Amino acid sequence: MDDRCTFGIQATDISIDKEGDLWEVELSEISGSETFIHLRSGEHTIVGLLEMVRDIQIGEKTSVQFDTQWLHACDQKGDLSVSLFQKAD
Repeated sequence: MDDRCTFGIQATDISIDKEGDLWEVELSEISGSETFIHLRSGEHTIVGLLEMVRDIQIGEKTSVQFDTQWLHACDQKGDLSVSLFQKAD
């Protein structure tokens, strides 16, 4: 049995925070009053949505924090395994 899973988080639950983990900016896109940031750390990639306009350069290293209270996990088939929105058995 394969116990591996994929973790997911909403783009708005990712923020720049000097206390966070270091990620490299692959793309930064200002869209109206928000900024999308595409980040990489090793083989892991994420997309964050900052609710502000922020000039971030490609290749820049930035510290990122996750609001893990909204973290969810899916099994290898993509089915939801764990979420705060699930009722306990």
